[in-house]
Amino acid sequence: MKKNSILAFVFCVCVSLSASLRADTAADAYARGDYQATIELGEQEASAAALVLATRARLARIDLGLVKAVRREAKIAEKMARRAAVLDPKNTEAHVLTAAAIGYRARTMGRFKGFRKGLARKGKKEIMAALAIDNAAPWPHAVHGLWNLEIIRRGGNFGARMTGANSDEGRADCEAAARLSHNDPVIDMQCGVAMLALDEAAMQAPAMAALRRSAAAQRVTLAYDRAMIARAKTLVDIFDREGVDAARAQAVRYLEIGTS
Repeated sequence: MKKNSILAFVFCVCVSLSASLRADTAADAYARGDYQATIELGEQEASAAALVLATRARLARIDLGLVKAVRREAKIAEKMARRAAVLDPKNTEAHVLTAAAIGYRARTMGRFKGFRKGLARKGKKEIMAALAIDNAAPWPHAVHGLWNLEIIRRGGNFGARMTGANSDEGRADCEAAARLSHNDPVIDMQCGVAMLALDEAAMQAPAMAALRRSAAAQRVTLAYDRAMIARAKTLVDIFDREGVDAARAQAVRYLEIGTS
């Protein structure tokens, strides 16, 4: 083999290994909760899968209260998720994360400004796209449930009239997501928080059932998932010691982290 051929072969192998290591490192960084590294590595690779992972990291930072400029971070996350969807239109998570980012943007606004800007409609469009790609995937159902519950929580009857959101549909979507995911602890926690935050008596039992399932989860490896399970445990403890009103107040605080 000629010298130039050998060098070209070595170069190709090194490039291939480098790309693989970047992807693995981004996944490892996310797993241990190093979200800044996840974002940087995901943006460097710039594949649909890598951008999805980087978007998850940006949204995790918002959810955990690790950034102050929530609206800016949510806008960047939305753009990143949309880039992933362009690269891979069949990537369900790209559409789910786009909807989630839009939801975080809405939380930074007044109750009615988000409706005027059409954010609920834009979020619903992404959720429907994800469901059309894979109706058996749990997260599109979960996010559709959260979409319904959040609109009712923040917009009440006005939000329902503007968007068609319905709390019973939200609960049904969350229950479907729990079944499809075999009780994923993060789905249970997020749906449990959203149901508990509503001041509706019918939501108390399913909310606490979901939170108790999440709190009991074991052998969880992702740092973000562990943080969500810790929240579920806190809410269960508050509910058992202080009652539903105190637990609901804490659930609302979790939903509003960094957005006030």
